[in-house]
Amino acid sequence: MGLDLVEVIMTWEEVFDFGEIPESDAVILKTPAEVIDYIYTRVRKDNLPVDTGSLTLRAFYRLRAAFRHEMPPGFKFEPRSKLSAILSSKEKRSLLNTILESAGFAPLPKLPFGLQFISGRMVDLIAQVVVKNHKTLRKPGYTWSKEQVREVVRIVIIAKTRLRNFSDNASFRKDLNLA
Repeated sequence: MGLDLVEVIMTWEEVFDFGEIPESDAVILKTPAEVIDYIYTRVRKDNLPVDTGSLTLRAFYRLRAAFRHEMPPGFKFEPRSKLSAILSSKEKRSLLNTILESAGFAPLPKLPFGLQFISGRMVDLIAQVVVKNHKTLRKPGYTWSKEQVREVVRIVIIAKTRLRNFSDNASFRKDLNLA
C-alpha cells in the first residue's frame, strides 16, 4: 500500500470518525465500491432511521441561500464559478467565512502567515462543506445512508486524485493511480 492510498484511508478515518481501518482490512479494499461497503457497515446504526437525502444537494442549497443573502442583488450562484472571480475583495476569506457561518457551517481553518488565497470553484467549496460538515448536513437522529457514504468517499478520492469521472468499481492502483 503506497503513501497516496494511506493518506486517503487516513482521511476517511478522520471524516467518518470510526477509528482506524486495520491494515489487514485496508489491503483487501481494492475499489471505491469495496470501501463504500466497508465504511457503511461501520457507520450505520441499525436502530435509527436512514437519512436518504443527498448531502451535496443540501450543501448546495444552503450555500446558495447564504451567498444570495451576502452578495449584491442579481448574484448568480453557479457550481462551476471560480471563487476568486466571485470573491474579489481583499477580505474574501472573511466574507467566505461569513457566508459559511450564515449557512450553518464551520468557517475555513486559519492559514499560516496571514495567507488569504481562496481558490477553486464553487463545486470544490460544496465538496469541502460536505466532508467537513456532514454532521450538520445529516438529519439529527438518523443514520448514514449508503449513498451518503458514497458521496463522501468519492469526494475524498476526487480531492486526492483530481479525477472526477471514475466508476465505483475502478481499481485504486490501475485506474486511479493510488498505490
